[in-house]
Amino acid sequence: MALPAFATVQNLADWLGEPITDTGDISRANGALAMASALVRTETGKQWVDEHASLVNPLPDALSLVTLQAAARAYSNPEGLTSERVDDAQVSRKVDEAGVYLTASERDLLTPLAGRPHRGLSTIATHRGDFAPMSDDWPRWWVNGPDTPPDEA
Repeated sequence: MALPAFATVQNLADWLGEPITDTGDISRANGALAMASALVRTETGKQWVDEHASLVNPLPDALSLVTLQAAARAYSNPEGLTSERVDDAQVSRKVDEAGVYLTASERDLLTPLAGRPHRGLSTIATHRGDFAPMSDDWPRWWVNGPDTPPDEA
């Protein structure tokens, strides 16, 4: 059973600023929305549906926004090409990842919804409080054990 997408074809058309009315385009938009929704579900580790397979209400905004952005990339550029102009020449090349994918910033938006800590580099505090000053009678090295001074071993 296919789970519902986090956005509709009309939402995608509004996001892109162009109508999606042809049967083939509607089919392609539904496919892009389904794939983007599946990626969002995988990233968050949650289905976001109730016992009747309907979307939970209220649905977090980040789910539909990330779904729309990922689906828009796939719908607008299914071949995954990017163009550059070098002097008077137009150069087209394939992007690193074509199809439906999530960017790092989109993953960051979804991380709080996943219920797991942010991934990546972080800082760990190592301060453990103040140490008591060492007195002269406190053995600095226990080379031969705490009861035997180093000179007598």
